[in-house]
Amino acid sequence: METFAPRPSSGTLADLRPGDHACCVYATEDDHRRFLTAFIRDGLARGEKILYIVEQHNPLDIVTSLQDAGVELEQPLAREQFGLVTADGTYLRQGRFDPERMIALFRDEVRRAVGEGYHTFRGTGEMSWSLRAAAGADRLIEYESLINAVDINAHALLLCQYDRRCFGAERLLETMAVHPLILLDGGLYRNPLTRADDAPEAWRAWLDSPESRDGALRREVASLLTEREHPV
Repeated sequence: METFAPRPSSGTLADLRPGDHACCVYATEDDHRRFLTAFIRDGLARGEKILYIVEQHNPLDIVTSLQDAGVELEQPLAREQFGLVTADGTYLRQGRFDPERMIALFRDEVRRAVGEGYHTFRGTGEMSWSLRAAAGADRLIEYESLINAVDINAHALLLCQYDRRCFGAERLLETMAVHPLILLDGGLYRNPLTRADDAPEAWRAWLDSPESRDGALRREVASLLTEREHPV
């Protein structure tokens, strides 16, 4: 069984482990391809079952991009170790988002993966579905918070994808605050906040604290706070 050293305050995507719930904030398609390729490749190398929920991207384009990057997918796809589904079939079934139903879906996927002999279920989803005018979409932050408390974490590794070009500063600050781990510019950072309410103010207090150091997380938070105060 794979073992891990105690988690430092920062690392890389390769340091993700069962039990983790992280958000990835990316700004370009090249950024997306890089982190996604590493995420899928690592999961396959560790013998994990992987589910990708697509919204902005075409599933065929994702498979082609991974294969072009050298990720072998023929066998994982054939034996259903790696699968792609749509946001409409998961997050927005019947056109409505229900956090409890989505948590139940993840529980089922984890149980199925473990029953098939996989130690870990590795899931990732494009969260841009929440920008649609769909019933329940306003419960996104509630849902992200619920994930941290569910009883599947020992066998689940979940990564939520947030496109910097789509989400406003307010929402990104809120969602970063409810994820224990934040992936930015290739670096994996432990969330330094102790509470999720009043996220922009909490992040500002962190920026002013001795714990805030130069780096991608600090730069991103400072940029988002500036955007929040001076929207284009």
